[in-house]
Amino acid sequence: EAQAKLTREVLKLLFEWQRARARAEDATLPPEENLAARLKAIEAEAELDLYTDGWFTRWRKAATG
Repeated sequence: EAQAKLTREVLKLLFEWQRARARAEDATLPPEENLAARLKAIEAEAELDLYTDGWFTRWRKAATG
């Protein structure tokens, strides 16, 4: 059960990160909303790193070259 809970939380954060990144790329957003979206993406990245023992950042660096 603990593993299932961890999986759900990581997936929730992953989708939050994806939504925040997509929102931050919306050129029509006012600056305050763009900043909020970028900060939400950073927050989700940090939480994902905590849950994955740094794997998420390593994966992102490898994926972006």
